[in-house]
Amino acid sequence: TGWGSQLLARALDAMDARLTEDELPLELGTLEANHAWLLMRLGADDDGLRMSRRALGRLGALGPAALPAVRTALHARGAIFDVLGRFEDASEHFRRALELADHDSPDAAASLVNLGITADLRGDHASAEGCLRQALALYARHHRIEGQIETSGALAWVLLHDDRAMDAKFELEARSSLVANDGPDLPRLRWLLTLAEVEYRLSRPDQAANVLHRTDALGVGTDVERVARADLEARLAATRGALDAAEAHAIDALTVACEHHNLRNVVNSLITLLEVRGLGGHADPRDRSLAGAVAALLEEPNISADVRWRAREMFALRSDLKGATEPPWLSTAIEEPRMFVQRAQLAH
Repeated sequence: TGWGSQLLARALDAMDARLTEDELPLELGTLEANHAWLLMRLGADDDGLRMSRRALGRLGALGPAALPAVRTALHARGAIFDVLGRFEDASEHFRRALELADHDSPDAAASLVNLGITADLRGDHASAEGCLRQALALYARHHRIEGQIETSGALAWVLLHDDRAMDAKFELEARSSLVANDGPDLPRLRWLLTLAEVEYRLSRPDQAANVLHRTDALGVGTDVERVARADLEARLAATRGALDAAEAHAIDALTVACEHHNLRNVVNSLITLLEVRGLGGHADPRDRSLAGAVAALLEEPNISADVRWRAREMFALRSDLKGATEPPWLSTAIEEPRMFVQRAQLAH
């Protein structure tokens, strides 16, 4: 949360104020690494990069005791580079974290998961699958249930992106007993949202809706889960013919994506909105400016291969939007994402 980031920042300031050359460098560096991770989760990319660089500079000469914090800082930097579309830089940091871990440990598994996710974002599904299967084996060997749940969900997404929805279903079913156990809500929520997406891709909307209903008791999750749920609810409503509800859910997904300045999710939510409007006959000439924004944003380096594929499908559905050009307001909207929501609402 923002409150958690502020609390960590105050702790860092307090420690800095009483730090001498020989005092508390490990404790301070560890706090800085954790702060960098939290800033990454909050979408504060520049601040997260600065804080992680500061942590690595402080921790670099402290020896084995500092390795857990070093890996945290490396993972934070790698995740930020993923968001920025700097996939080679992300992979380099995750590989460094892997090299610093015992290769038969959950720490190594965490780095392999991140390497797999980065490979998937690049569209290298074979490498992604290999990394994630290695991570799953490590988590299983060390009886880490939460790690297995998270990683099986990530692997299912890789299989979906590789057009292997049935394989994704088999992968999730193989881990379903783990999700039935008590445990942290967030990994189970993510896993269930992935299963619902798989059911939708297999043209089983009723089953997808039932899985979504199972998530009701697990909270709303982070912005990533909120966007994923609203986006899927939009598509499910469209299959039922509830097109006004579908559009409302799509706007909800876009709003959350914009609040958190996640450009990849913004583009994905715009694609869903334009698809829903096309299905409902709600097409508006002003949708062309939104479509032009999507087409222009596909040139951004942080737009993943699966989002590009969805855009191609949307433009095939919405032939009225072909040839749409970049709107004059786009550069402002990138800096102030709320404008995307305003333009989306204006276009209906």
